[in-house]
Amino acid sequence: MELYRALECNNYIDETPTIKLAIYNSRRGWVDVEAPIDTGYSGALLLPNRMYFDIIEFEYPVNTFPVYRTLRGDIIMRRGIALIKVFDREFEAYIETPMYGEGKLLVGRKLLNKLDIGLLGSKREICLLKGEKSLENEV
Repeated sequence: MELYRALECNNYIDETPTIKLAIYNSRRGWVDVEAPIDTGYSGALLLPNRMYFDIIEFEYPVNTFPVYRTLRGDIIMRRGIALIKVFDREFEAYIETPMYGEGKLLVGRKLLNKLDIGLLGSKREICLLKGEKSLENEV
Protein backbone atom coordinates (compact mmCIF):
# COMPACT_ATOMS: atom_id res chain seq x y z
CA MET A 1 0.00 0.00 0.00
CA GLU A 2 1.15 3.51 -0.73
CA LEU A 3 0.46 6.92 0.74
CA TYR A 4 -0.57 9.49 -1.90
CA ARG A 5 -0.23 13.25 -1.94
CA ALA A 6 -2.29 15.58 -4.14
CA LEU A 7 0.01 17.59 -6.41
CA GLU A 8 -2.62 19.63 -8.24
CA CYS A 9 -6.41 19.78 -8.09
CA ASN A 10 -9.11 21.13 -10.40
CA ASN A 11 -12.69 21.94 -9.40
CA TYR A 12 -15.58 20.00 -10.87
CA ILE A 13 -17.67 21.85 -13.44
CA ASP A 14 -21.43 21.71 -12.84
CA GLU A 15 -21.03 18.81 -10.38
CA THR A 16 -19.10 16.82 -13.02
CA PRO A 17 -15.46 15.71 -12.61
CA THR A 18 -13.56 17.32 -15.48
CA ILE A 19 -9.93 17.35 -16.53
CA LYS A 20 -8.18 20.41 -17.92
CA LEU A 21 -6.02 19.38 -20.84
CA ALA A 22 -4.46 20.83 -23.96
CA ILE A 23 -4.22 19.34 -27.46
CA TYR A 24 -1.34 20.38 -29.72
CA ASN A 25 -2.04 21.69 -33.21
CA SER A 26 0.80 23.04 -35.38
CA ARG A 27 -1.32 25.98 -36.65
CA ARG A 28 -2.88 27.01 -33.34
CA GLY A 29 -0.38 25.78 -30.72
CA TRP A 30 -1.85 24.28 -27.55
CA VAL A 31 -5.67 24.30 -27.56
CA ASP A 32 -7.12 24.26 -24.02
CA VAL A 33 -10.06 21.97 -23.31
CA GLU A 34 -11.98 21.04 -20.15
CA ALA A 35 -13.46 17.58 -20.64
CA PRO A 36 -15.67 15.51 -18.34
CA ILE A 37 -14.34 12.09 -17.41
CA ASP A 38 -16.34 9.03 -18.45
CA THR A 39 -15.14 5.61 -17.34
CA GLY A 40 -17.73 4.07 -19.67
CA TYR A 41 -15.75 5.30 -22.70
CA SER A 42 -12.78 3.00 -23.35
CA GLY A 43 -10.91 5.40 -25.68
CA ALA A 44 -8.58 8.24 -24.67
CA LEU A 45 -10.35 11.41 -25.80
CA LEU A 46 -13.65 11.89 -27.61
CA LEU A 47 -14.29 15.24 -29.30
CA PRO A 48 -17.36 16.76 -30.94
CA ASN A 49 -17.04 16.69 -34.77
CA ARG A 50 -16.39 20.40 -35.18
CA MET A 51 -13.60 20.44 -32.61
CA TYR A 52 -12.09 17.24 -34.03
CA PHE A 53 -11.87 18.64 -37.58
CA ASP A 54 -10.51 21.94 -36.29
CA ILE A 55 -7.72 20.37 -34.19
CA ILE A 56 -6.74 16.98 -35.67
CA GLU A 57 -4.06 17.18 -38.36
CA PHE A 58 -3.47 13.46 -38.93
CA GLU A 59 -6.30 10.97 -39.35
CA TYR A 60 -5.88 7.25 -39.80
CA PRO A 61 -7.28 5.54 -42.94
CA VAL A 62 -10.99 4.71 -42.89
CA ASN A 63 -10.35 0.95 -42.94
CA THR A 64 -8.62 1.26 -39.53
CA PHE A 65 -11.40 3.22 -37.77
CA PRO A 66 -12.52 1.45 -34.59
CA VAL A 67 -16.08 0.25 -34.07
CA TYR A 68 -17.57 0.50 -30.59
CA ARG A 69 -20.50 -1.71 -29.58
CA THR A 70 -23.13 0.12 -27.57
CA LEU A 71 -26.70 -0.54 -26.45
CA ARG A 72 -27.81 1.59 -29.41
CA GLY A 73 -25.75 -0.45 -31.88
CA ASP A 74 -22.31 -0.21 -33.45
CA ILE A 75 -20.67 3.21 -33.73
CA ILE A 76 -17.82 3.79 -36.19
CA MET A 77 -15.30 6.32 -34.91
CA ARG A 78 -12.95 8.51 -36.90
CA ARG A 79 -9.51 8.33 -35.30
CA GLY A 80 -6.60 10.73 -35.32
CA ILE A 81 -3.55 11.10 -33.16
CA ALA A 82 -2.32 14.16 -31.28
CA LEU A 83 -0.07 15.29 -28.48
CA ILE A 84 -2.05 15.91 -25.29
CA LYS A 85 -0.90 17.72 -22.16
CA VAL A 86 -2.62 16.84 -18.86
CA PHE A 87 -1.35 18.14 -15.51
CA ASP A 88 1.88 19.23 -17.32
CA ARG A 89 2.47 15.67 -18.58
CA GLU A 90 2.56 15.07 -22.33
CA PHE A 91 1.18 11.98 -24.07
CA GLU A 92 0.48 10.91 -27.61
CA ALA A 93 -3.09 9.71 -27.69
CA TYR A 94 -5.83 8.69 -30.07
CA ILE A 95 -8.52 11.31 -30.52
CA GLU A 96 -11.89 10.09 -31.77
CA THR A 97 -15.21 11.42 -33.00
CA PRO A 98 -18.20 9.53 -34.39
CA MET A 99 -18.26 9.00 -38.16
CA TYR A 100 -21.99 9.88 -38.06
CA GLY A 101 -23.58 12.24 -35.57
CA GLU A 102 -22.28 15.17 -33.55
CA GLY A 103 -20.21 13.50 -30.82
CA LYS A 104 -19.39 14.89 -27.40
CA LEU A 105 -16.41 15.87 -25.28
CA LEU A 106 -15.15 13.08 -22.95
CA VAL A 107 -11.94 11.81 -21.37
CA GLY A 108 -11.97 8.01 -21.35
CA ARG A 109 -10.18 5.13 -19.66
CA LYS A 110 -7.17 4.98 -22.01
CA LEU A 111 -6.10 8.46 -20.92
CA LEU A 112 -7.21 8.06 -17.29
CA ASN A 113 -5.08 4.89 -16.99
CA LYS A 114 -1.96 6.96 -17.70
CA LEU A 115 -2.60 9.16 -14.65
CA ASP A 116 -2.82 8.68 -10.90
CA ILE A 117 -5.88 10.74 -10.05
CA GLY A 118 -8.29 10.94 -7.18
CA LEU A 119 -11.83 12.28 -6.97
CA LEU A 120 -12.55 14.28 -3.82
CA GLY A 121 -16.31 14.21 -4.08
CA SER A 122 -17.10 16.25 -0.94
CA LYS A 123 -14.74 19.01 -2.15
CA ARG A 124 -15.83 18.65 -5.79
CA GLU A 125 -12.19 18.31 -6.91
CA ILE A 126 -10.20 15.99 -9.16
CA CYS A 127 -6.52 15.76 -8.18
CA LEU A 128 -3.28 14.47 -9.66
CA LEU A 129 -1.70 12.17 -7.09
CA LYS A 130 1.89 11.17 -6.34
CA GLY A 131 2.84 8.06 -4.36
CA GLU A 132 4.97 9.01 -1.35
CA LYS A 133 6.20 5.72 0.10
CA SER A 134 5.22 2.15 0.65
CA LEU A 135 3.25 1.38 3.82
CA GLU A 136 3.64 -2.40 3.54
CA ASN A 137 6.38 -2.68 6.18
CA GLU A 138 4.84 -0.24 8.64
CA VAL A 139 2.33 -1.28 11.26
